[in-house]
Parts: sequence; structure tokens; C-alpha cells
Amino acid sequence: KQLVGYAIKAALLALTLLAAPVSARQEAGLSMDFTDDDLFTYLKAEVDYTGENDGQLRWDAEGWLGGDYQKLWLLSQGERTDGELEDAQVQLLYGRYLATFWDWRVGLRHDFEPASLNYAVLGIKGLAPYRFDTDASLYLSEDGDLSLGFAVELDMLITQRLIAQPYLDLELFAQDVPELGMGAGLSELSAGLRVRYEIKREFAPYVDVGYTRLPGETGRLARAAGGDTEELTVRAGLRLWY
Repeated sequence: KQLVGYAIKAALLALTLLAAPVSARQEAGLSMDFTDDDLFTYLKAEVDYTGENDGQLRWDAEGWLGGDYQKLWLLSQGERTDGELEDAQVQLLYGRYLATFWDWRVGLRHDFEPASLNYAVLGIKGLAPYRFDTDASLYLSEDGDLSLGFAVELDMLITQRLIAQPYLDLELFAQDVPELGMGAGLSELSAGLRVRYEIKREFAPYVDVGYTRLPGETGRLARAAGGDTEELTVRAGLRLWY
């Protein structure tokens, strides 16, 4: 755990150095230049809320610094229920060009809730045929547990400003992890439709109708703890892009 903590601090330091002006890096003897193209930044954040289940506030944010061939990614997502932090994580990843519209990514993830835990991350992200935005990542925890996260979504233009976005998220575990309430196999399935109206491309309110199911052993663990295994939720949110 201490080694992973040092690795996270080193990665954060690298991100800080990369964000510094080129002249400052050269004076410090740290070139770290992206020789393939110029340096760009990107940030997207989505925050939504539902009054169901005592009120849930959810966020999902991602940003990168880099160019077409190399990027440093910073991701965060989580959820507060009834004023209490139920789920929160942050990832710091290095991404590199793999093929047209595809990057591979490697880095670290830290979960703050429901338990403090560190992971190594290896994944790919890109556009599948028919412009499906796809993200698949393998996670190896410091306890040796292996899991897979898979997400796919598609933007469908109704008008130039009104966009419907169906999505599907899957989470699978290679083994039972009862301390996290997760069973081996498919542990969580989420699907839904998000409809947003782009007042500007950078500013878009949306409505999200989503369905979540906990199948198999994960569902059994949830029922044993007095929880639900299926949920249909309507959320109102805001998407910001830079």
C-alpha cells in the first residue's frame, strides 16, 4: 500500500511538471515535450441529481493534457446519498495512440469510498464502428482482486442542439469480493438514455433515465444486506465541457 501511495504522488508530480511552461521545464532540465504535436487541454464534467432514495447527487468528470499521440488523464466520479459520501474515486492515467480513434491507457486509481483502496489500471478508449464511444479497463487492486469495467455510449442527433445518448455500463469481477459487496462474474449492469439540450456546446442541461441491476452473487449479497437488486431512476443534470 505504501508503494502504491508513493506511485500516486510521483504521478501527480509528473502531471504538475507537464503542465508547467516549456521554458520552465527546460530550465529545470526536464524536457518531457510532446514532440508529435502541440499541447492541448480538455475537460468534461457531468453532475446530476435525483430526489429518490433520500436524494442522490452524482458526478462524473474527466480531463486530459496532451496531444494526438500522448495524454495525461485525470478522472473522477462518485455519489452522495442523503448528504453522505457513498462512492468516490479518482484515476490518473497515461494514454498513448494505439490506432485511429483509439488510445491505450495505464495508470492508478484510488477509491475513497466505500473503502480506501488502490488499483493498477490498464485499458483502451476510443470510437468503435458507427461512432460508439467505448471505454474498457482492467483493475487490479492492492489486495489482488481483478475486475473489468466496460462502458459504451452513442450520441444521436435529434436536432443540432437536442442529442439523445443511449448508454450501457458493465462491471465484472474475477472473484467474490464480499467486503465490497461484489460477486464473481457480472456484478453490475446499468443502461439508460440521457437526453441533453446544448444551449451552447459547452453548456447542456440533460435528463437521464437509467436502469441498474445487480445480478448473480452480487444480487444475493445485496439482498442479504437488505438492499435492492434493481432500480429505475430519473435524474436531472448539467454537462459542462471545455
